[in-house]
Amino acid sequence: MTDVHALHIPVPGVTAITDAWIPHTVHIPLYCRESDGLTFPEPGTVVQEGQVLKAAENGHPAVMSSVPGVITGYQEFPLYDGGRSLYAIIRTEGAFTYFGRGRTKKTVETLTALELSGILNTHGVYNTFDHSVPFADQVRPFQRQIQIDEEDSHGKSVTVLAVRLFDEDPVSIAGSVFSEHYFDLISEGIRIVTEVIHASYVYIFYPAGSAFFEEGHTIDGMTANLQFLPVSLDTYPCGRERDLRKQLKKAGFSHADDHILFTDGRTMYATALAAVYDQPVLETLVQISGSALSKDRLFKVRNGTPIGELAAQCGGLKHLPQKIIVNGLVRGYAVADPQVPVTPQVVCVTIPAKSDIPDQRELNCIRCGRCHRSCAAGIHPDKMLFFYSRHQKMPERLEKLIWQCNDCRECNTACPARLPLAQTIMLLREELSHE
Repeated sequence: MTDVHALHIPVPGVTAITDAWIPHTVHIPLYCRESDGLTFPEPGTVVQEGQVLKAAENGHPAVMSSVPGVITGYQEFPLYDGGRSLYAIIRTEGAFTYFGRGRTKKTVETLTALELSGILNTHGVYNTFDHSVPFADQVRPFQRQIQIDEEDSHGKSVTVLAVRLFDEDPVSIAGSVFSEHYFDLISEGIRIVTEVIHASYVYIFYPAGSAFFEEGHTIDGMTANLQFLPVSLDTYPCGRERDLRKQLKKAGFSHADDHILFTDGRTMYATALAAVYDQPVLETLVQISGSALSKDRLFKVRNGTPIGELAAQCGGLKHLPQKIIVNGLVRGYAVADPQVPVTPQVVCVTIPAKSDIPDQRELNCIRCGRCHRSCAAGIHPDKMLFFYSRHQKMPERLEKLIWQCNDCRECNTACPARLPLAQTIMLLREELSHE
């Protein structure tokens, strides 16, 4: 692991959450292409806040309108991660269904994994722990596992719920602030999921030094073995699944062969809203920062809001921006168009000034060994790049090491030649998986 400060990443100090302006127009990704030929409401159709535009299917939860308004049309547009999708363009007008209104709490009876997965899908809930996958797809298999355990005369296997209350990238503090502000709702989500998957142990990872959390923290109504574990955010990487497993082992808990569901505070919050308050995912918390901006902000923002509108709400630009980077300087994505919208998967947006971006031209490998020394998994990215670039077959020992990479991309940060080391490893893994 590497000291975060050695990565020269400025961590914003803003902690106050501000409601972003309701946008005049939202762009809602439908996670399909125009060529797919799917049918959607005609332009001119009036929609309500939270109305389903596309039902849950094909590995995606339902897609809802985040505002009331009128569909003005559809357009294919880039996603924040470089993919493309058809978007519904909605002009905001009319009365809100959820915004500014009190929540009505339901009495939640004991849910099965299948019942909860249905609720998660219809309310648009993703698990944003890592690459943002449909949470329902991760909860549903526990229905079968519980059935197997009940039929097993030799005893039940152990199920573990692991909840991270911070973001994996060191540039983002949004996850930590979010967890402190909304821990009551997060706790409700944790209680629900614990009961549904029959978790015997619940581990909650919080930022070390937090004045809000502590190792003796409790959640009312929890029947599982609950542990709050501090994690230092001064080192990177620290929030991936591999890192949290190491933290468990360090704390004396061994669950190598158990069923562990990894999730985060945002996902537990969305789960509670869906299951307890029947409210879909319509907004998210986004940190927007960078030297090109007049000020850093933490916004509670409607899904579909163009990123460029958030920059305007930060007092505008004080320097010429070089690029827009979504979800961290280490593992993030460069976005070319400020009209790319916020989605539940967007955690932070960084807009650096042109003067802050170093020379990005690739040079030849100088055999300095920094990529190996910085690698938390102890592999050799430079050697893998050597074989890949020359179309040569790697020794078997190197092939085995490829699967130990946790995609932290610290090797890219350490490389003075600016070589695409992490990307090469991902390409090699893809090739090997198809052999």
